[in-house]
Amino acid sequence: MDVKQPEPLCKQVEKLKEHGCEIADFEEALLILSKINYYKLSAYFLPFRLNYGTYASGTSLIKVYKIYQFERQLISFLYGVIQEIEVFIKTQIAYYHSNKYGSLGYMDVSNMDPKAANHHAKLMEQFANEIERNSDLPFVKHHIQNYGGKFPLWVAIELFTLGNTSRFYSQMLTNAYIR
Repeated sequence: MDVKQPEPLCKQVEKLKEHGCEIADFEEALLILSKINYYKLSAYFLPFRLNYGTYASGTSLIKVYKIYQFERQLISFLYGVIQEIEVFIKTQIAYYHSNKYGSLGYMDVSNMDPKAANHHAKLMEQFANEIERNSDLPFVKHHIQNYGGKFPLWVAIELFTLGNTSRFYSQMLTNAYIR
């Protein structure tokens, strides 16, 4: 099968109309498609698509565009909430663990669940990769230059992904409620 060739926006609008999409304002349709790739927007038409390749009656570009906008707003809102939760969790873990085992205690496998020893080595390897990958960040440079690359946990955890934070928590000696 040959790769499809690009089509001008006016042909994309016509293609939508051919499939049964209602287009009330041609210029507005051009504007929408100039902002959102036809291919990306096509995924939002899937719930309205009938078996034979056309759209259900009443399917309009504006309706699909509003669904797209709603999803973008929802994702943006949820991302902000998730960031706040992530910061809170990282703060609690770093505070608890560093006060119990010291600034660099997170690096010592003896301060972790013995069943997680192999996983801890992998996590520390991932952390080293994050240091290298983020070596241009001012706080990373600062700790490399001034502290020989030693990062207290409350600094190190800023380089942990949410997945790595979860892995670290699961490796802690206690999974009790952290205050």
